[in-house]
Amino acid sequence: MADILSAEFMSLLNEADRKKIMLLTFIRENRNGLTIDQIETKWEENGERPLTRIGKNGKPTTDNTVRTQINSLVKKGFVTITKIRGKNYYSFTQQAEDLKGRLIDTENISDLLRWAITFRKYKGLPFMDLLVNIFDLTFEDLLEHYEIELSEILPYIDFETSDKVYSGWTNNSSTNEITEEVTRLLNYFYNVISMTRETVEFTYRSFQTGLVETVSAIEPHLLKEHNKRWYLIGFDPQVNAMRPFSLDRIIQITERYSGAKEYTLRKDFNSKNHWSNSIGIYVHPEGLVSEVSFELKNGPRYNNINYLISLPMHHTQKAIIVDETWTRFEYKIHLGPEVVRHIRQWGLNNLRNISPSELDQDVRNG
Repeated sequence: MADILSAEFMSLLNEADRKKIMLLTFIRENRNGLTIDQIETKWEENGERPLTRIGKNGKPTTDNTVRTQINSLVKKGFVTITKIRGKNYYSFTQQAEDLKGRLIDTENISDLLRWAITFRKYKGLPFMDLLVNIFDLTFEDLLEHYEIELSEILPYIDFETSDKVYSGWTNNSSTNEITEEVTRLLNYFYNVISMTRETVEFTYRSFQTGLVETVSAIEPHLLKEHNKRWYLIGFDPQVNAMRPFSLDRIIQITERYSGAKEYTLRKDFNSKNHWSNSIGIYVHPEGLVSEVSFELKNGPRYNNINYLISLPMHHTQKAIIVDETWTRFEYKIHLGPEVVRHIRQWGLNNLRNISPSELDQDVRNG
């Protein structure tokens, strides 16, 4: 049975339950108990939101989060109070070991299942076994038990890796390391998507132009991994479409965004469908799908044709033999910069009859 204080289990909980678990952790580590002041100090030392901060009126306000959650744990019998020299000391009870079963209910089971859907295509990850250990139920059993339709559980994170490939970290930290800033942004935007659902504002440096712009009223919908980068996919009302923002290009988040408004996740946005006609992260703003083709021959050192057939550039790919030297590849896709890069990689001497003509020019002129 998984430890209720483990990082894996903490990640399954909603925000209120996560706070209860964290408070229990502080109290459990001190057998003699802690005063409320000591608990609040540990709360802020662990990077949680400061309990005293400046309100909208410019005056200091006190957040009663810790005291509220502690009182709740006392009422439920997970924490006991002992008065010593006029001070209340809060201590951990063995009954808290049963907290796991009480926290996971119908209200937050969908968050757990969403986490399961996100990672279950990674065959090498142990999540599914952990899920079974926690509930003594399989993923499919949970869906049936809670009468939840799989189509209702949309993921908040979309990984690029193929369903048949285990994406494991390697020792090559130069290519796989996620910086602290990107980690912070992942946590920030995940919190927005999954809980707060308020529009955001940030300054962003364009990869193409290098110009810095302030983008406002963005509605975060998805965190997407692509080509060893993380992207925020958000609805931009200025262009009335979803836009990708590379997290490593975000310069600064507007922490107290005065224009923040609540939003709801758009039901017409589906990550699988959104990129169904794309190669890479680019999506044509008007949804225009082009018929693309080119003829390819093997290079002097590499068998280009068999390689591309065995690892298609897109699911619409068709390979048609022209003669013993050349093979034509056909696609129905959005035209974008990554299409150009994918085709150019075969070498200009190994390509001919690239269509449409504007793609031919982009490929040959770089």
